[in-house]
Amino acid sequence: MKMKRILPLLTLLSLALSSCGEATMSFTYAGAKKDFEAGLYFEDSYFLAPSTEHNPHLATASMSFAMASFASALPLAIQGKTRYANIRSLLANTGFEDFQANEDYRKPSGQDTIGLVFAHKKVEKKELVYVGIRGAHYDAEWASNFTIADPSIEYVKEESPEYHFGFYKAANQLISELKGYLATNQIRGEIKLWTSGFSRAGATANIAAGLLDQAIARGEKPLGDGVSLAKEDLYVYCFEPPMGAPVTVDADGKLLARGANYFNIFNYVNFNDPVPMVAMKEVGFTRFGQDRYFPDPMSYLDYGDFTAQVKEFYERMPNYDERGSDFPVPSFKVQSVHGRSLTQANNYSAWPQGLFLKEFVSLLAKDVMGAIDVDHIPDAKYTFVTDLQPALRYIFRLIYIDSNFKGSFIDLGVSLINDIRGAFDIDDLLEDIVRPELRQFFIEDLTLILRRGLSKFGIEFSFEDAKKWLKSFGALLLGAIEKFIGTRGQPELIMTMVSKSNIHSIASGHFPEICFAAMKAFDSNFTNRPFENTNHAGKYYTVNLPDASGKLSVKSAEGELLAQIDGKAKSISSSVPSRNFAGGLEVVLPFGEDYVITAISESGAKPTATLFDYRYRGGEVAHPLTANQDDSYSI
Repeated sequence: MKMKRILPLLTLLSLALSSCGEATMSFTYAGAKKDFEAGLYFEDSYFLAPSTEHNPHLATASMSFAMASFASALPLAIQGKTRYANIRSLLANTGFEDFQANEDYRKPSGQDTIGLVFAHKKVEKKELVYVGIRGAHYDAEWASNFTIADPSIEYVKEESPEYHFGFYKAANQLISELKGYLATNQIRGEIKLWTSGFSRAGATANIAAGLLDQAIARGEKPLGDGVSLAKEDLYVYCFEPPMGAPVTVDADGKLLARGANYFNIFNYVNFNDPVPMVAMKEVGFTRFGQDRYFPDPMSYLDYGDFTAQVKEFYERMPNYDERGSDFPVPSFKVQSVHGRSLTQANNYSAWPQGLFLKEFVSLLAKDVMGAIDVDHIPDAKYTFVTDLQPALRYIFRLIYIDSNFKGSFIDLGVSLINDIRGAFDIDDLLEDIVRPELRQFFIEDLTLILRRGLSKFGIEFSFEDAKKWLKSFGALLLGAIEKFIGTRGQPELIMTMVSKSNIHSIASGHFPEICFAAMKAFDSNFTNRPFENTNHAGKYYTVNLPDASGKLSVKSAEGELLAQIDGKAKSISSSVPSRNFAGGLEVVLPFGEDYVITAISESGAKPTATLFDYRYRGGEVAHPLTANQDDSYSI
């Protein structure tokens, strides 16, 4: 199967990056410290086709509504009860009526609250109801993101919950309050329902829609006896959503949550973003519906033109300067250590942020939490709930409830990293990491640094409190360091995460402005040459030769050399993600192209291949290599 190559960069820029006309209206969304305006296209006709038919115009509009649902960043809004003002205005401007914000959106957020808004309008003969979900500036609700089990009851490992508790609780609250809204406004008969959300809001929308789809499939009326909702009238677009649905599978190993019953749910995922990678699949979670990955090095040989479009749209965002006046994702580099300095790891070539984060998160689940395989999922959940969940909930309570801090947790984290990197502290931390005899001091040194850094934001805590709450958390963190550096022999897994530029790049992967810019690149309302994402499922091959001293090369079907690794000579030259590491030689290739693979191994090892396919529980499935007469292989 051959993939259609996209136009060369200069041609694409000249054709694609010009606006197709003025946006039909504007909407307001929250930045870090104030609100900004951006353009929006919206038409009732988006809801005339079945919800299972993907609509790029509706997708971009859904992202706009999700951003408008963020809590306003205006100081007066923070102090008062109007933090939902942006989405209220947008709904009014698009013809929706009977706006209602729930109680959680009208009071200070707690660790498990969820801000919701509702409104409706007539589209042809049916009422279209929109549910907006607060997906940013939700302060203490960050704790819910890390709450996989009910914190109010004793956790029993044998009764391991299928759903992520924090997202499941929010989703059920959404359904319950939606029923109340429909009853209050006497909305009956056949309706259309539209919801969208970013980040935590995306996970809430995802699970709520999954639960509604299940009820509809059972022939129930989940929104009340007088309300009829068909799957084809339930429109759901989720952006950068973390996972919280169960990983139950059918006889073929495919996830039930990814089946046709949920094809009205679309999840947009940036592989550079760590948030959609949690709660980890290794610990038993997934998403309902279809994942649609943005183009990246794993999904396209020629992905640079798409990145250029996203960069151009991102630079046009009104809060571009507030975000730092750069497009940081391409700055990511796998790091190693030389003395006390971080240097780019020369055993990695073109290795992208997404692949690094995926491996880092997976190894945390396996090596630190014990999620070795499916049978160990209950054990891993127990480790998280008993050792990590209380510590993380304490941290977010400390920041957002026990102090006067108002701001983004991501921005706070980046500021702390910059503070550490800008002082002598990084030398001490590197010493603690690199020298085994000093690792016992790592947690104490880190705690002192964090205490000093947080105090600059008015967040105070005692050292004794930190030791009480973070003891188990610290032990797991130290265990990760020991595993990655010692057992696995991959110090770059730790070193890469303490790089200042990498932390900024990783944080930017979850910027809603970058997600919005990517959505525009697919939408003909915003560009004369919308990108056709033919590999939207984000599939890719991983070719591995389990011999670190062997040789591995990959050519395209046309004979272009894509990767060449000489393990014995410690040399690597590659235009696709490649590495020579403890597990051998590895090359990552986009799905849909034809490749010729040559491998030489003195140990007699043969190359193997896997295919990333998010529809399966583990994400990777074995893929056959075809042996050729000249000792090469085809894929």
